[in-house]
Amino acid sequence: MKTYLGYGTGDFGLNIYWNALSLILVFWYAEVVGLSPDAAGLIYFIGMAWDAVSDVVIANLTQRTRTRYGTYRPYLVIGGVILGAAFVLLFWVPPLEGWILMVALAMAHILFRLAYTIVAVPYSALASRLSFDSRERTVLSGTRMAFAFLGLLAVSGLWFPIVRFFGDGTDESPTGFLVAALLGGIIATIALQACFL
Repeated sequence: MKTYLGYGTGDFGLNIYWNALSLILVFWYAEVVGLSPDAAGLIYFIGMAWDAVSDVVIANLTQRTRTRYGTYRPYLVIGGVILGAAFVLLFWVPPLEGWILMVALAMAHILFRLAYTIVAVPYSALASRLSFDSRERTVLSGTRMAFAFLGLLAVSGLWFPIVRFFGDGTDESPTGFLVAALLGGIIATIALQACFL
């Protein structure tokens, strides 16, 4: 049970990040930062295109890793901290304008996607090392999906109340978004550290 819950906790953290990315980021770019929908979509596309490259590279790298903590677990600790910082950076508005702002936001998005890949790819592969029994892997997957759903509920239910509480009472507060990202990053990082343990 400890292994199941520990493994599932990691997906809670990852889904705080993934659901914020999926549900909120384009709104952030368009409504808070003030980019056109085309520009917001372009930045999002650039991040997805980067994923197509980085996923393969990180998968090959992690497969070759050998430490006293195993092949995949060290990425949860080191990558988890980097991922938390990159998540906060993703929801920060740099004091720039025009195309320089777009480049800065695209670079932050690429950094976040890379950090996410550094954690998520080895995390996903970890189940195959935790058990060779197909029934246990099924329970691991089910537990993981339950925690992923909790991550979805946390983001969809709490993000905008946090933005309003710490911002100016609206859904478009840059300060509120930064605080929501900071809180989400802290909670997700703790979840990934717990998964490592």
